[in-house]
Amino acid sequence: RFEGVERPPCLEEENAPFCAKAWWFLLRCVEELEDRELSYSSLADCPFGRFPALCTLDSHYTSQLGAIGRSAMLSSLVASATELERFARDAELSRASLLRTTVPAIAAYDLAPPPTPRARPLGEFPLAGFTPPEEVCPPWGDRVAHALNVVSTASEERRRSLSGDGDEEGDDALPSFAASERAVQSVVDAFGHQLDTEKVKRMDRKNLQILDRLAKVQKHKRAIVRDLRDCYDSSPAAAHAADEFHEHAALAPPPSPRATSPHPRDRVPLLSCPATVYGLHGRVRVTHRELLLSCRRIPLVGTTEHRRYDLDAVALRPAGSAGEGGGGDVVL
Repeated sequence: RFEGVERPPCLEEENAPFCAKAWWFLLRCVEELEDRELSYSSLADCPFGRFPALCTLDSHYTSQLGAIGRSAMLSSLVASATELERFARDAELSRASLLRTTVPAIAAYDLAPPPTPRARPLGEFPLAGFTPPEEVCPPWGDRVAHALNVVSTASEERRRSLSGDGDEEGDDALPSFAASERAVQSVVDAFGHQLDTEKVKRMDRKNLQILDRLAKVQKHKRAIVRDLRDCYDSSPAAAHAADEFHEHAALAPPPSPRATSPHPRDRVPLLSCPATVYGLHGRVRVTHRELLLSCRRIPLVGTTEHRRYDLDAVALRPAGSAGEGGGGDVVL
């Protein structure tokens, strides 16, 4: 019987959830009209704000508008906070990499690593200068209450102007949603202003937390380097390594004509690892200011050559090509 006839959209399978929701809404409308003993035509003929309609927005509908606005605000807040979190995570990953790199030296010098600072949770930072508007003026805030009062007043004035001679003129007298759209938009704008203020305050609090985490990470990184740098007098192993570095650095040509030779106390190696120089195996030692590269041109029998560089003049990059190694290797 339906062959060759296009199927109505309401019978499409993908539209079934929307039809079910619409039918539930229509049933509620019919029940409300029957309870009030009103005709169905009153839905189209009665202007907004006049009996049997309410003089302002329904409280449940207003609560739904607030919930929708808060959901959108929280989504935007999470997206902005995620961008801030990225900076803190990058700094913490850099700190963890530094700690892994210096663990062999800390163990060799018999030192205790500095304690990792505790990251303060967001709840420990107050929302300075902010009081929820719902607490100031329950249940939705002062701006929303003002918007609802304006809607109610406008509805009352419109009722008085139309009740004199019964001649309804203007957009509000027509079976349209012009007045209701203006009322809803004013309430949505009021919720939006309150939520924007709250979002700014919450972002300020999140920014304080991120700045606190970054400051603690930088302080911890400085403490790691400082403890290794200043352990010459407290660790015999560190003193021996520094004296050896000083002795080998004296055999290397100066990195620049104005270069000076620091005291062994300032040459405690922070890192010592194998290296490959033009195919020759050697070793790299790094202090807080210098890098010393040592290798033998002829293995086992050749003399060891040393090259000293200022760290400011050294550039490092990850080893990526086939002949440069991989994993945690770097190229100077």
